[in-house]
Formats: sequence, structure tokens, C-alpha cells
Amino acid sequence: MAGVAQRVLQILGLGATAYLALCALLWVYQRRLIFFPQAELTLTPADLGLAYEDVWIPVGEGRIHGWWLPSGQPQGLTLLYLHGNGGNVSTNLPKAATFQSQGFSVLLLDYRGYGRSSGPFPSEARLYADARAAWNYLTQTRSISPQAIVLFGHSIGAAVAIDLAVAKPDAAALIAEGAFTSIKTEAQSAGYGWVPLDLLLTQRFENVAKVPHLQMPVLYIHGIEDTTIPPASAEILYDLTSEPKHLWLLEGAGHNNFLEAAGADVYGQKTRHFLEEIADLPSLGSNHL
Repeated sequence: MAGVAQRVLQILGLGATAYLALCALLWVYQRRLIFFPQAELTLTPADLGLAYEDVWIPVGEGRIHGWWLPSGQPQGLTLLYLHGNGGNVSTNLPKAATFQSQGFSVLLLDYRGYGRSSGPFPSEARLYADARAAWNYLTQTRSISPQAIVLFGHSIGAAVAIDLAVAKPDAAALIAEGAFTSIKTEAQSAGYGWVPLDLLLTQRFENVAKVPHLQMPVLYIHGIEDTTIPPASAEILYDLTSEPKHLWLLEGAGHNNFLEAAGADVYGQKTRHFLEEIADLPSLGSNHL
């Protein structure tokens, strides 16, 4: 009997050790489970025949690279484009070009660790700092009024845009595409509820706690077929957001194919309608590419 008890204790000890080891691995490597930076640029504005300027912005231990896509309308709106956790500026260029075709000047940037941007591996705090550096570049170096800047973010970029929007309430509007409520909620949905997430998470992206503090017009865009972030996440954020606001649930869209599902013209027109009719911003005019 004593031998059986000893064996049970050994098994429990091994199980506890394995559990603690897995928790330690999650704590140490969680950024590698969240951020998937791509270094190679597969497309440039020149490939699309677009006028552009390479932009370099110093921040922290490195500098971030971006593309400035001018609209040709000096008094028009500027869109700060914050992409998701994978890819880089090149994989987001077609959508940025769509915004430019609708009359925006666009600053499309890579966080540190992505594309040609230098610096350490990405983290939540670094993404927030990179977005603030881009904001300062627009408002200080280019002397663009905050009231003429629209913040756009996709997925984790939406979390970065939400954080920046809370910090910069004078921005013209916010467009959050494929947004989630928090990393904790998404981790629970992904099957990590068996670990003490409150203790282990170093990357939190607490959108659900921030959106009640937004003081600008907000457009949420979400794919009905999104299996990465369920549409219910956008509905929760939308319900917590003050007016004026709009929720566009896009049929046929998953998490990364909004432009393809809607078509570039419809996507551009829908976002433009929100800004002109719901956010009551000045007419954007148009650039036909």
C-alpha cells in the first residue's frame, strides 16, 4: 500500500513539475506566440506605380520604417495605418493604396522588428511606443493637425490604434478592423484557460477596458466568417463605445481578407461614407489610381 501511495505522489509530482514548466515556457516565450514579424518586403509602392517617400522615425533602441503615400491634397485627411501581428508594410500595401485612392494621405509603418525597421523583438509596450513615435512624426515633423488624422488598425494593430486613440482624443476618427477584446479572452478561447493567465500574461492588449474611454467617431469592421477573432468580439467593443459609432459586419470575410471580400471599391467607399456621413468629416475628394 505504501508503494502505491509513493507511486501516486511521484506521478503527481511529475505532473506538477510539467505544469510549472509549461507555465514557465508560456511566460518566457509568449511574445513568440503573438508576434510573427516578416523581414522581407514582397511589394513596394513603386510596383503599384504609386508616388511615395521612405520614412525613418527614431524610437527607443532602433528606428521604424514606413511609407508615406501622399494624396496630392495638402488640406486633406491623413490615415495612420497600423498593421497586424504578422507580415509587414508590403503585405498591407494594397489596402493602404485603397485608402489613398479615396483621398487619404497614408503613413503605413512597420513596428520595430518588422520589415526594414530595426530594434528588438516586438512587444506590446514597443508597439504602443512605435505608434506614438509615428503620431509625433505626423503632428510635429509634418505639422499635420491631430483633427486631420484618422487612426486605422487591423487585429493587433487595432489594439495599438485603440490605445493611441485613448491617448490622443483629438484625432479625427478611429477605424478598428478585426479587433479582439483582450489577449486573455483570446488565450482562453484558444485553449489556454488551464494556466493562470492573470499571473502569466505580459502582453495584455486590454481593448475591452479602453474603448469606453474613446472620444471620437469609431468604425468597427469585422468578418462574419472570422474564425481567428469571432464577430462577437467586435459587437462587445461596439456596445462599450460611445456614439458616434458604426459596426460593419462583412459577409464572406475572415480575419485577413476584408479587401478581397468587399472589393477595393466597396471597401473604400464604405469607410469613406463613415467618415463623411457618420463622423461628419470634410469630403475626402478622390484620387483615381
